[in-house]
Amino acid sequence: NGYNWLRLVIVIGSIITSLCLLFILTILFTIHGDNREVLSVHKNLCITLLLTELTFFIGVFQTDSQVTCKLTSGLLQFFLLSSFIWAFLEAFDLFMNLIEIFESKRSNRVWWYHGLTFGLPALITIISILINPYSHGTAYYCWLRVDNNLWITLAGPLILTLIASFLFIFISCFILTHNSGIHLAIKSKEQSRIDEVRCGLKWVILLMIILTTTWILGLFTLNYQESLFLGLAFTMSNIVLGLYVVLFCIIRTDSIQNHKIASHLPLMNLCFGEEDDQSTGKGNVINSSAYGAHPLPVVTQMATQVSGLVSSPPRHLVITNNSLPIYPSNGSSQIT
Repeated sequence: NGYNWLRLVIVIGSIITSLCLLFILTILFTIHGDNREVLSVHKNLCITLLLTELTFFIGVFQTDSQVTCKLTSGLLQFFLLSSFIWAFLEAFDLFMNLIEIFESKRSNRVWWYHGLTFGLPALITIISILINPYSHGTAYYCWLRVDNNLWITLAGPLILTLIASFLFIFISCFILTHNSGIHLAIKSKEQSRIDEVRCGLKWVILLMIILTTTWILGLFTLNYQESLFLGLAFTMSNIVLGLYVVLFCIIRTDSIQNHKIASHLPLMNLCFGEEDDQSTGKGNVINSSAYGAHPLPVVTQMATQVSGLVSSPPRHLVITNNSLPIYPSNGSSQIT
């Protein structure tokens, strides 16, 4: 009974995560106008994660049919590898956007994004099946066995994508830190893109941590199904992953940041709190940057005097604080 109850909890967690992913996918497919690469990466990350969840809760415990079990195991490996590569491309695309800002170059990379994220997982999955087809599926669950070395075909690529993601995140942080002085000379539109990259790096780091933790717990849960703690930990982590992906896509997609639903989600001020202050006028002292944050008193006084002359120009003007010589237009006498 405890074994069946644990299965039910795991399935319920996967269903909740699937609903979260389906919700954000519906929004992503109804918006237009964002960066093509960014929107494509978001969509495909959500699609592969959704397919992973569906394959997991529908087929992972279907051990009665050997063919179905092996097919489920292969699909799980393929979709999970693909989702990890799409998560890596979230970090890589931030790096590429940063390079394009400073070098003023634009590249179309969507086509090889798809080739990498679907071709490489398919190749790894096929090789693992050819090496040892009996390692896909056990008597208790339909996924890779961990009592032989074939699980490396899953763990190895996951570790490599994780290392590569943090490498590009580190490089992006290095570029932002050592080019901070250039930001003042960049157009406001480009400065906004830099702020988006800086914000996105924080969210991608959390995405990689939650995604890796969730599916490591998932693999251990299936191999140690008598552990109630592992089952609950995986379920909670899986639900957190679904909720986080929803928030992540909203934060990283310009077209839905002002959506009604987005305004009610938590943590929205983590990246946009400063922008909200600027939009309300807080801290904006002057309209022109020529005089810095505070306008000079002399400039203000001269502007007031000129305004008075234009409205009702007198022949004689007395200045109490300054002793500037002013000559009438006919050049007859000096007035001080």
